[in-house]
Amino acid sequence: MKEIIKEVISNKRYIFITYILFALAASIQSIATGPKTFGDDTIEYSRYNNYLIFKNSFHHLKNNQDLYIAYPNEQWDLYKYTPTFSVFFGLFAVTPDWIGLNLWNLTNALVLLFAIYYLPRLDDFKKGAILILVLVELMTSMQNAQSNGLIAGLLVLSFGLLEKEKYLYATLCIVFSFYIKLFGIVGLALLLFYPNKWKLALYTLLWTIALAIIPFLFIDIDQYSSLLQSYMSML
Repeated sequence: MKEIIKEVISNKRYIFITYILFALAASIQSIATGPKTFGDDTIEYSRYNNYLIFKNSFHHLKNNQDLYIAYPNEQWDLYKYTPTFSVFFGLFAVTPDWIGLNLWNLTNALVLLFAIYYLPRLDDFKKGAILILVLVELMTSMQNAQSNGLIAGLLVLSFGLLEKEKYLYATLCIVFSFYIKLFGIVGLALLLFYPNKWKLALYTLLWTIALAIIPFLFIDIDQYSSLLQSYMSML
């Protein structure tokens, strides 16, 4: 029995299929379950409210609306991410909810899965065991359409890339993580433990600038400045 369990955990295909099934199950549950209320609010909102917050931010950005104020007729709670993430989420927002939500949860699950399998100096059994251990927490995150799996995956992947001296892509993962949620900036601490710090600093600066200007695809400098002021005020 012990050998069978080890063989299953060591099998990448089994783990991959498990992660896909859990991501799809989380999405189906959210779509199939009826609306609910949050806190003391009497208004009923969708079970995948977080997804709608992300989705609506893309449309608000395109329409030159303030991303960081309440829209109680559309969603519960505020959008607390960057304008850059709003643009990124347009990849999901342009699809029907039942497609976009599945794609979003699959992105969270598979980025984390790939990141764990990319770790150096661990065999497939240890990597599989890690993925099984975090699956319950990941499932909770996906049931709420959160971004935790994606951020965790990006930070773990950045470590794997740094270990393999792929600094350009490692710094992209770190910078993108804090353009999703600001606490991703802690990933910069990893850079202190690797050589070529000037190169790492330059790559980080370049990615920071590149991701910062992406919203200009939809808005002008005045709207961008207004959004940043509103963001700081909301935080």
